[in-house]
Amino acid sequence: EYRLAAIKCVTEIAVLSFDQCHNPKFVKMYSTMIHKLSECYLSFDTDFAEIWDLGDDSVKEFFIAICLFLTGALSSHLFVLEGSCPDDTVMGVHYIIKIAQIDDIEILKIWSEFFQFFCIELYHSVVQSPVLLEASPSAPTRVHPARWVLYFKCIPLIRNLLIDKMARPEEVVIVENEDGEIVKETMKDSEMLCLYHVMRETLIYLTHLDCGSTEQAILEKINDQVRGVEWDLSKLN
Repeated sequence: EYRLAAIKCVTEIAVLSFDQCHNPKFVKMYSTMIHKLSECYLSFDTDFAEIWDLGDDSVKEFFIAICLFLTGALSSHLFVLEGSCPDDTVMGVHYIIKIAQIDDIEILKIWSEFFQFFCIELYHSVVQSPVLLEASPSAPTRVHPARWVLYFKCIPLIRNLLIDKMARPEEVVIVENEDGEIVKETMKDSEMLCLYHVMRETLIYLTHLDCGSTEQAILEKINDQVRGVEWDLSKLN
């Protein structure tokens, strides 16, 4: 109970807007939380989804609270954290990716909204940064913007996550009406439809950042379905 209350308290602080003079204290708080998570609770070798499935309600509340803290802190102070503790910032993104493997609608809502913000921010910063060419003896070398380099290892994981967890769009069913006519009937799920639009927009921004990798990721997953390596009806949908 104390652990959960403490995380909720820190989360309330993390989403506040404050003067720059408080930035060092916030950065220290964030870094301390990240290190405590890795040392005491959740190492990257841990299967978060398995702990969730086997855990009681307090365990589930703990994961949701951690996800809210990470997404809140990174959404509210991303630039400050990138400049002061880039390694811990990337670690926070990796934690969100790990938590996103949990099959839960509340967690899905939290991380999908965060990655929408994150990918839009990344896209605009990369697009607005001039692409430099560094001369070398053999050929010019492309120099990517600093933010792209910082999150380079995260991007494929986010891309695969969105493809695997993509919410269903509006469904259309062909039915026969009372007059015996064949008509289209639209099945709407407003909650999942909103999630679909959020996730779809995020994947579009990732595609603009690296079209070839997105195409390759989708083709590889389709091939796995065809070969039976990763047959899963929900993923195929």
